Amino acid sequence: AISDNGKKMSVTLLDSNDRLVPSESLPCRKAMENVMKKYEIEVKHNVVVTEVTSTHVRVVSTDKDRNSGYDECGMIPYTHCIWATGAESHPLSRDLHHQCGLSITERGWIEVNQHLQSISHPNIFAAGDCCEIVFPSEDDTEKKKSPPKAGVYAVRSGPILIENLTRQLGLGNCNNLVTYNPQEDFLKLIMCGDGTALGFRFGIPLYGTWVWNLKDHI
Repeated sequence: AISDNGKKMSVTLLDSNDRLVPSESLPCRKAMENVMKKYEIEVKHNVVVTEVTSTHVRVVSTDKDRNSGYDECGMIPYTHCIWATGAESHPLSRDLHHQCGLSITERGWIEVNQHLQSISHPNIFAAGDCCEIVFPSEDDTEKKKSPPKAGVYAVRSGPILIENLTRQLGLGNCNNLVTYNPQEDFLKLIMCGDGTALGFRFGIPLYGTWVWNLKDHI
């Protein structure tokens, strides 16, 4: 529950996964759970929304341990609904895929190499949320994954993109494109609304007013 001018508001978070921030370390996940408990935010895991009416949200369960397939969970009443979604590919990438065979993933991301260059059309470059980096497979090792759709990666790939575009246009050494090596991890900050914030870095949870101040500084 969160106080608003002396009134209590009940907050429910609907999550399609079986845990919050599943890609983070166990201490970070525990810290997130503690923040949810501190503010009395109810979390419903393994559910997806199938309908939103003017007064209720209809959800179904994706918990395979309960029954096969999806189970009806019912209607959840609400006064305010905040819909948080992940990144989506640009329609242009699918249009180019159909028109000229541009290589894209199943979700529509433009497939590029480590030079941010299309793996199917050398004169097409892409960076940021619109692309997926296809790393070369190493012998007997797990294939490296493309970085998540986060602003830090888009920002840091920008100079690489400009340099490689310049070289590809013949204004530099077009036979020696620059390689983009995304960092393994980045600082994530979640504002708690009371002058404190929760952060994750190197698998370590960070919490307090100083984390809020760090966010303001950044």
